[in-house]
Amino acid sequence: MDTQYRCKNEERRRLVGATEDANGEAISPKLNGIDYLEVTSADQKTLKVFFLHNLPGQPKPVPPAAPALTKSNIVIEGGARVQDIKVDSDPVAANNVLTVTVNEAGDYSTYTLRIITSPTSLDPPPGFDPQLSAVDFSFKVECPSDFDCEEATVCPPPEFVEPEINYLAKDYSSFRRLILDRLSTLMPDWRERHAADPQIALVEMMAYVGDHLSYFQDAVAAESYLGTARRRISVRRHARLLDYFVHDGTNARTWVSFEVASAADGKTLPAKTMVLSRGSTAEVAVTTANVAKAIAEQPVVFETLHDLMLNHFHNSISFYTWSDSDCCLPAGATKATLVDPGLTLKIGDVLIFEEVLSPTTGRVADADPLHRYAVRLKTVTKRKDPLDGTDIVDIEWLARDALTFPLCLTALVVDDSGTESVKEISVAHGNIALADHGVTLTAEDLIPPVVSDIGLYRPRLRLTEVTSRVEYEDVQARGEPASTALDQDVREALPARASSFWRRCFR
Repeated sequence: MDTQYRCKNEERRRLVGATEDANGEAISPKLNGIDYLEVTSADQKTLKVFFLHNLPGQPKPVPPAAPALTKSNIVIEGGARVQDIKVDSDPVAANNVLTVTVNEAGDYSTYTLRIITSPTSLDPPPGFDPQLSAVDFSFKVECPSDFDCEEATVCPPPEFVEPEINYLAKDYSSFRRLILDRLSTLMPDWRERHAADPQIALVEMMAYVGDHLSYFQDAVAAESYLGTARRRISVRRHARLLDYFVHDGTNARTWVSFEVASAADGKTLPAKTMVLSRGSTAEVAVTTANVAKAIAEQPVVFETLHDLMLNHFHNSISFYTWSDSDCCLPAGATKATLVDPGLTLKIGDVLIFEEVLSPTTGRVADADPLHRYAVRLKTVTKRKDPLDGTDIVDIEWLARDALTFPLCLTALVVDDSGTESVKEISVAHGNIALADHGVTLTAEDLIPPVVSDIGLYRPRLRLTEVTSRVEYEDVQARGEPASTALDQDVREALPARASSFWRRCFR
């Protein structure tokens, strides 16, 4: 499987092509790979593929026992107007050069020549490096063209947002902030913010007048139209005139990443496990006996929606960049390779990619908190790097979960002392569970608890804030993209206590 990395320094090519170790002693290469490709004939039907080492059938080939390459081992992919290009005859090998003849020339688009085991197996033949078994090329590299050949940057540098003036300010606080920001730009030496300062008093008076003018400008007619009404009751009344009933919305859902100790390996975190925001203590876990005390502090509470098998190796998983450095996953990527210290990932699991260090400064505090992305795994394949035997896992996630931004994996960072080193910028997190907002309460009686024989029975709950949500099905969700797991169809949402309410009403 080809990982979709873009790396500035291709260390992998140097390692595969090395014939000497770091001490200058000769070593026997284990793998062979493609170095580059040239289109050599005028009719653009002859390709010369240059390899890092001699080919099978030549003196001192790498690998020594591999069979010679035939036309069934070579495929050419890609093309816009001219596609399905075939190899005419078996290629001719000379030392480390393979001459390939094709049936027709391609167009101006980019093609890929790939070395495969057979037409039924797209993996490279034994002894060929999986990362250097394919090469991109163009049939028209030496042809004049009016097309713009500049390639788009797949991993652009971060863009810094410039401060802007908010011209949509409509209330007192936004008017006051707007005036102060403008004055700070025009008079940077003036830093007085005391309420008794004459200039601050003048700013606040102008913001007060602006607030009143803005209110009278909009408020009188705003509630008379569905498109401009600002009060929920006004919107619901307008909707009823059209025989449409406004829904009550849904609760929030989020992904929760659990960090566990090795003693928790193989254990299951059950569904409906409460996750609370931090309280007044430094504890990160709440016992059953202390739940009531923690709830009394009114934290934000979520509950997991499904069982979760735990593994401490899933706390932080490193990306495997195939011996290269300064790499990134471009926007639109759906594949990657992970280091496998003991992973138990399965199809349908969710991973969250996170930037933990800044690729510019190498500091944790400078990492971009927006560079976090959840993906649903489509395939999980364990194997070893044939170069050094490292245990790795190839993962592929659903196409609808393709990355929406370039994710930096490793970078060359210069620290405060001027030392340059390779830093791991991003990691993957496992032990991910979907949770929704709310607390499940049991043994809640209706008020009044007894149905009266006279009049309508209109019971109510002790607590009025009832959660509305869409029922969650874990088996179905494991086949859907993670990017849509947090979305709920408000028209299918029901109060979480509805079924219990009706059982109590008609018992």
